[in-house]
Amino acid sequence: MPSDQVCERATKHRPTPKKARQKPATESSPVTNPITVVVESPPETLAATKRREEAEQREKEDLIAQQAMAWATDRIVVLTWAQIILGSAGALLLLFTLSASIRATKAAEKAASVADSTLTKLERPHVFLKFTDSGVSVDSFGRLSFSARRMKCEFVNYGRSPAIVIAFRDSFRVEEGMTALPAPIDSVADWGAGQPVGTVIGEKEPFQREYSLLVEIPGPEMLAAGAWQARRLFYQGFIRYQSVMRGSYILGFCAVFEPLSGSFRLVGDERYNYNRNETHPG
Repeated sequence: MPSDQVCERATKHRPTPKKARQKPATESSPVTNPITVVVESPPETLAATKRREEAEQREKEDLIAQQAMAWATDRIVVLTWAQIILGSAGALLLLFTLSASIRATKAAEKAASVADSTLTKLERPHVFLKFTDSGVSVDSFGRLSFSARRMKCEFVNYGRSPAIVIAFRDSFRVEEGMTALPAPIDSVADWGAGQPVGTVIGEKEPFQREYSLLVEIPGPEMLAAGAWQARRLFYQGFIRYQSVMRGSYILGFCAVFEPLSGSFRLVGDERYNYNRNETHPG
């Protein structure tokens, strides 16, 4: 086959290329929002930047102020606690000081009281009874006679200060039997006879008493024959005195006459013979 014919046939049978599909006129493509770009002028940009910087600066300053306030608050809290602690410590120290002062005052008062008591005890007078004459004579046959003599006694002071005599009470008593004692004298109920102001018992100035037993013996029974073998004669009483330091004391005594020795001697227990302090004399 001739070449011209072949080419013609090939051309006739070549497929015709399809045209691109076109959208109908009613269809439309999607619509997008437009983006607006604002371009500021240089003066506006600088003003906005300045405003932002000022705002940031104010925020920084506010933050710094808040931090400063928080720090100040913390410091105030710390100082408050410190003041509370120091105040408590001061109060405790004050209480301790007051307690120490009270203890020191009490100790000083106690020391002064002890010193005063010691001085009073050391310097106090000490009065005792001493018989210088019984007032009774005994002959070689054992007969007693007390008409020509007087019973004499004296209260002597062996202390370191004078004894100021306040009151005195004494008496003679006769008791039946050779063992009986007279009833004790109640020195609380019986104050005694007051003594003249200035009656003092000094180192060499005794308080002297003198009696005639013929007058003082109660009743005639002691004058009967053999009366001294059946009855006993007692000299009993007390003396109140003070020291120059106002200490009060009382001496009680009870003595019985012994015909064999022709003298008086103390007899009885502490109800009769005592030498004690008086807190409330009488």
